[in-house]
Amino acid sequence: SYSFYESSQSSITITHKDFAAYDGVYAKGNLGINWNVESTTCIGLGASTCIEVAALEGTLGAEVDSNQVSAKIKSSANTDSSLTLTLSFSLSTSQDSGLPSGHLFVTPALTVKFSETRVISYNESKCGADEDTIITWALGKDSGNLKSFTLKAYSDITDSEIPTLEKNLAFALDEIAAQKAEDTPDTELINRTQERIDKLHEGISAWKNVLNYTDMTLEQAANGELETLGQLMPDDLMNKARNLDMSLAEDAPAALKTYDTISFTGGGHAYEYSETQDSDTSSTSGTASSDNLQAGLEFEGKARITTIGPWIMAGGGFQHQASGSNTTTKGKESSRTRGFVLQDDDGGDKFVVRVARDPIFDTFIFTTVAGSSKCPHEDGTYAREQPQITLIEQPASPVMPNEAAVFKVLLVNAANEPGQYELFTRDLEGANVRLNGATLFTTRLFEQMPAYSQYEQTIYVTRDDSKYSYDFKLGFRSSCDRQSFLVTGTWPPSQFQSEELSLSASFLEACSVVDWAGDLKREQAFTVNSDLESNLMEVKVANPEAPERSWASNDRLNSVVLEYRRQGDHSWRSARLDNGSLVDFSSHESSYGFASLFWDVASIPDGDYEIRASTLCQPA
Repeated sequence: SYSFYESSQSSITITHKDFAAYDGVYAKGNLGINWNVESTTCIGLGASTCIEVAALEGTLGAEVDSNQVSAKIKSSANTDSSLTLTLSFSLSTSQDSGLPSGHLFVTPALTVKFSETRVISYNESKCGADEDTIITWALGKDSGNLKSFTLKAYSDITDSEIPTLEKNLAFALDEIAAQKAEDTPDTELINRTQERIDKLHEGISAWKNVLNYTDMTLEQAANGELETLGQLMPDDLMNKARNLDMSLAEDAPAALKTYDTISFTGGGHAYEYSETQDSDTSSTSGTASSDNLQAGLEFEGKARITTIGPWIMAGGGFQHQASGSNTTTKGKESSRTRGFVLQDDDGGDKFVVRVARDPIFDTFIFTTVAGSSKCPHEDGTYAREQPQITLIEQPASPVMPNEAAVFKVLLVNAANEPGQYELFTRDLEGANVRLNGATLFTTRLFEQMPAYSQYEQTIYVTRDDSKYSYDFKLGFRSSCDRQSFLVTGTWPPSQFQSEELSLSASFLEACSVVDWAGDLKREQAFTVNSDLESNLMEVKVANPEAPERSWASNDRLNSVVLEYRRQGDHSWRSARLDNGSLVDFSSHESSYGFASLFWDVASIPDGDYEIRASTLCQPA
């Protein structure tokens, strides 16, 4: 399953310019007939009162008004230009149907280039090597750092980003402490280091805030406190909803639109949901102008018979017209599509998922309410594979070097269906492991282990090198998880359905050995006389098993002592230092297996002597 986000934005700018001018002449004329008729009535004796009972005046004929322009285009100019910019963006979580999708973040960030160097130097005082780690990076415009949009998965932030920042912070704090402790502190250098420390604190705090917000939002979604996504099915399907008797459920569509949970099973089929929002805006700005000039002469002439007669009117002149515009139209179209696909390839898997909206970013938040799954098992569902391993018996004490350390374990399938599991070992070197007599070289497969079943198994561990103690892991895990993800490296082992035991096989360790070194090794003899500047004789010895087995690593070793006796005597005496303590080399061995102490011979009478170096161990 995965979710996706797509965005497309287009910006267009159109510039339009036009100008035109006309010059010419015009003429117009009118032709017609006028009439005027009046009628009166008079009444009375001696005097008359006249009343106008009708009056009519009019024009009859054809009137022609001809505003005709006979002109030439004097000048014109028209230009159009446009610029279109389109930005498309698409983002998707993992579309690998075999992997659960994680949270994906898009954020602006400062990408810092740094180098980590391990410096190996020789330490003369301890006759060995020292290792120092130096981390180098800087801020500022010349540092080569980049401002970038960063795409990070949740696990990238928790497993890589924050641990790396915290590691660099620890080195920077040590660095500034050393700088401040110098006899003459370099203030400028300390300020630059402090600037890096502040930036590291800022980065760690920012990433943790992102994770805290995500965790809080997921918790709100799980508690049903966020707006959920409705309309999970198209109207044409919901409008056809039926009752159990297959009659049309008329009231069902309104209720179905409020459903916010999707239940689906594995096997390859998929549910896809997407929603698109479009917007279109435009604006026009600029100037427009118009110019109109008309000049001419008109005359009117009438010929009448009494009040009735024809008439004629004519005129002419010069006309000039000009218009122009300069406008810019800007528009922006944007489209945003969000969606998700719910799918699982494993037959038998079941999921019930609620979909909500992020209150700030309006993205989708998924909460797995119930279900069952395997390979891999997903949070919020019943695990269809549940391997368990229990230690029943182990050696109570170290065993003899040439014998086997025996362990008994119980392998359990705690799931409610059969499964394929495998027994495995890891972190084991230099020993042989056998399962019921057969070598457990890599893994041992248990096919179709019945539901709620358990097998008792016996493990034998024997030595194969010079070591006497072996710490290792014995585990029981899903075979599908290993084949699908461990081999390809696409899923961390911590997410597998697996249980492990931490076991230790200890063998009775032989006592350590000692040999002469230096002049005693070459000459096999020694002389003490007046040429000796003091009463102290340097004695050098070596550990032949170094560096594989140091004296300090042998828990049975008590001491490595020097003894002497006069030739012909049977008993040995302990050699001593000038402070009276025994000459014991066991705690003075270098990393290369050599030890040197000074034997005080002041109280030893003259004569011929034998010396020996011995290792003394606890009895088995």
